Amino acid sequence: MGHLDPRVIVEPTCGLGHFLTAAHQVFPDARRVGFELHRPYVETARATGAEIRHADFFAVDWDTEAADWPDPILVIGNPPWVTNSEQSRLNADNLPPKRNVGLAGLDALTGRSNFDIAEWMFERLLTALHGRDAVVALLVKTSVARRLIGRIGRPLGLWRVDASKVFGAHVDAGLLAIHASGDPGPCPIYDTLDAIEPSRRLDPDFGNLPSRDDRWRSGIKHDASKIFQLRWQQEWINGRGEPVDVEDHVVYPLLKSSDLANGRPPTRALILPQKSLGEDTSALAESAPKAWNYLCKHGERLDARRSRIYKGRPRFSIFGVGDYTFAPWKVAISGMYRSLNFQIVGPLDARPVVFDDTCYQLPFDTEEAAREAWQILTSPSTTAYFESKIWWDAKRPITKALLASFGGLPRPA
Repeated sequence: MGHLDPRVIVEPTCGLGHFLTAAHQVFPDARRVGFELHRPYVETARATGAEIRHADFFAVDWDTEAADWPDPILVIGNPPWVTNSEQSRLNADNLPPKRNVGLAGLDALTGRSNFDIAEWMFERLLTALHGRDAVVALLVKTSVARRLIGRIGRPLGLWRVDASKVFGAHVDAGLLAIHASGDPGPCPIYDTLDAIEPSRRLDPDFGNLPSRDDRWRSGIKHDASKIFQLRWQQEWINGRGEPVDVEDHVVYPLLKSSDLANGRPPTRALILPQKSLGEDTSALAESAPKAWNYLCKHGERLDARRSRIYKGRPRFSIFGVGDYTFAPWKVAISGMYRSLNFQIVGPLDARPVVFDDTCYQLPFDTEEAAREAWQILTSPSTTAYFESKIWWDAKRPITKALLASFGGLPRPA
């Protein structure tokens, strides 16, 4: 982290005081302050010679506390690696205060309102230290690190940690250091804690920048693959091994994420009960009666889909469907695989190909337009752009926000 000479070292969840003890060996003249909720740990931590407060992180007035710390300041620690939902399931009552996090509609329903405790802590400390000569350096999951880097900026670096070896935790993690003041910049990534030179630098979009290409769309979400997805074996067969007799005009060739990533042709098809979000599916009773009867036959299973996004929607609703779904040509990519493998996908037997919800697509009316976009997306300069922003250890390395951030594609005439 370069040259650090803090006058005070703070650990906001200090436990037994191991971090404060190690810090004393490196910075023997610095004042050390720790906060710990678990009473039995407090006395042990005080034996290290540090000032230890018995306090709940979420009840501490960090603005007042920080006013008492002289610059330069170093905040260190290993906050909880759980989300607010997990903390609630553990019946823990030390949670951040409830607040409107600015999410609405589908974002709130599909889980984006569930946040990591460590992420909230990191932001709270940076807020209290804003404008100060201070560094916050905490061990966090890399999923937390990439959100903080993208939203706040000012990263000094991320040092990767083998969490499985050190903590017995099967999760990607690292020591993230962010300065409380200064200008945004790229984040150096170090492969180990003792690495001197970064292996690469990530240059995410800092702040809430608007998408520069809003044409990217995800594939179709339905949460009932054994009913909606079909295979052809002399006749259509669903995931339960049952023969299915439905109208051809509601069946579309399907590329799943693994097919797309590996360049395979469609081996499945998908029943689409809607052509637009919220469309009244009961119209199928007249336009596709066999499909309607098939869905009604499996109505109990479809009505029991657990996601809240289906509540209050027409029966048998799907998501991720619109005019773009039925475009004849697309450029598409899997969000789940660790490669920038853009594919041109054209119609199959005069039917537009559709994708599952782990894929992203750009729709086009002609093969020529799709090929032009593909050539731009696979060029060395565009690849370098995406590589500078991708966290390959993420569960879904390719995201819609990442793809939309690239503004180099021509707009339709």
